[in-house]
Amino acid sequence: MPGDDLGRWRWGNEVRVSRAVTGQIKVGQMEAAVATAAEAASLVGRHGGEVRFFIASASGDQVNQTLFSTQYASPVAMGAAFDAMHNDPELQAFGLRMQGILSPTVVMSTTMAIELPTGHEPKPGRGSILEVHASKPRPGRMQEFLAQGKEICEFVEAHGAVNAQVVQLTFAGTQSGITACGWEVENWTAHAHLGQAWFSDAGVDLQARAVARDAPAVALSSTLLNEVRLS
Repeated sequence: MPGDDLGRWRWGNEVRVSRAVTGQIKVGQMEAAVATAAEAASLVGRHGGEVRFFIASASGDQVNQTLFSTQYASPVAMGAAFDAMHNDPELQAFGLRMQGILSPTVVMSTTMAIELPTGHEPKPGRGSILEVHASKPRPGRMQEFLAQGKEICEFVEAHGAVNAQVVQLTFAGTQSGITACGWEVENWTAHAHLGQAWFSDAGVDLQARAVARDAPAVALSSTLLNEVRLS
């Protein structure tokens, strides 16, 4: 569940939730991994939710890591989809096959993420590049972190990004409680324009406050991922 000091948390129909599976593509198995993701998207997607597949393009040591994400409009919608998938024998058989030695991808982790209430309404849209910055809020600083998250989301969307949001991981093992601020851009040219904006006076100020000694959260990692269209 979200942090204990998140006093204005609302568990309602307006809260988007998602399930993500991260994987590591085996050497020489890129084509097979994409084909397997397409099969998974077909099986999972027929039970609802928006299914997307990404491959890390700039992520440090996470070379050839994948992200298979399914987002739902609400917790209730996700629950209904999970019940349907649990009773889908074809999907269950696929899951077992994915755990076998012949699978082109090794599953690294499964997580759930809940959209946090920053007060920012994401600009609708979809981009081919996903940028994600993970952090760990300091105890008792969640409200400050959300305010800063709103400021970041508004800044990136003012410079070409879409679907900017802040989420918190739950049911994620040792990663539970970690937050991620993410957004999408259309292409690499759009990403370069956004990168240039970060070096404006407003961008530098926002960066400095986000990593200051007294910042409300501790930065953990940054990742760029390219979407692979599966259909």
